[in-house]
Amino acid sequence: LPAFPVVAHFPPGGPALLAIDADGDRRPEICWAGGDTIAAHGDSTSLFAVRIDGGGLAGPSHVFATLDRKPLPVLAATVTGDATFGYGPSVFAVTTTFEGAADTLGGRVWLVDHLGAPLPGWPVRLSAHATTPPVLAGVWPSTVVFVGAGNGRVYALRNDGSVVDSSDVALGGPV
Repeated sequence: LPAFPVVAHFPPGGPALLAIDADGDRRPEICWAGGDTIAAHGDSTSLFAVRIDGGGLAGPSHVFATLDRKPLPVLAATVTGDATFGYGPSVFAVTTTFEGAADTLGGRVWLVDHLGAPLPGWPVRLSAHATTPPVLAGVWPSTVVFVGAGNGRVYALRNDGSVVDSSDVALGGPV
């Protein structure tokens, strides 16, 4: 495309790219979680999107959200506009990394809109830290977010951040 290639900051090990109509313009954006760890960029805790013109969702920066911890590299998204035709805008689900027993912010699940704002009730802190990338099921607004946790359970969350259910029996270790 005429605007490509673009310079982008990827997490160590590379990005897990996702194409979705993030902003509702009926064209897919390329999205990913986590940037590089170079101090000058300071974007290792961000979510990114590149539009078809090479810019970001709100201008030249590809960052559209910044979390309080590094996200796991795989993010999930669903359109909130016309699900039949796959038109956005979209919401994005991501889990942040957990750095140990003293970490009170990591291991949470976030649901953010295409402007980077957390939806009401998010981020969610479960009874055990989240350990897996989120999986989204269903059509908006009845979408359910599934995530595994350090206590061996899988949790189902509504789009308002409430826990719908969790697996009955721990799976014998972290998911």
